Amino acid sequence: MGKRGNGEGGIYRRADGVWCASVDLGYARGKRRRKVVYGETRPAVAEKLAAMNQARSSDRPLVDDSRRLGDYLEHWLSELIEQDRKPATVASYMDMVHGHVAPELEHIGLDRLSAMDVRSFLRAKSTQTSVRGRPLSPRSLRYLHAILRSALSQAVRDDLDSRNLFELVLPPRSEQQPFQGSYLDPDKARRCCRQLKRRCARHGSSGTVLTRTR
Repeated sequence: MGKRGNGEGGIYRRADGVWCASVDLGYARGKRRRKVVYGETRPAVAEKLAAMNQARSSDRPLVDDSRRLGDYLEHWLSELIEQDRKPATVASYMDMVHGHVAPELEHIGLDRLSAMDVRSFLRAKSTQTSVRGRPLSPRSLRYLHAILRSALSQAVRDDLDSRNLFELVLPPRSEQQPFQGSYLDPDKARRCCRQLKRRCARHGSSGTVLTRTR
């Protein structure tokens, strides 16, 4: 992180290289409020921060011009999730958002996100090879879907979006994996049955054997 300049106390750089600036808006309904803006360079963010500080000093309302999904998810993680969830849960949410959502959906505006975008995103995540050499498992895909459904539900409650597309579009069903075991040929199956019957007879018990031959 670089040295802060005068009046730039709210500027910082995220681990992914994006520059951010935050302004403390005080408390509302018992909760601390902040406004965060983003930029690719520090000067760009410093300019936005200066404009926000000027607006505050002249008692003008701060206009929120950042309604991208990525911006909202960062706000949701820092303002809500970090305050209410355990550190392990926060880290898990951040890994999923930064590793899977940010590269593909963060640039789309909340009001421009479509059901087709969501459906294509979920389908791609079920087939794309990750850095670990395999696509997301069905369980991880459902977990990612649940995280985004929760975030967009909050956006609807905050009047930032009119509907939650992750409630309307479900994750793709996982295909049933083919049987990976081995089959007994008929002769081996019959020998196994005879051996099992002899063992049952010696111990005074009876049993029914179901076999699957090929």
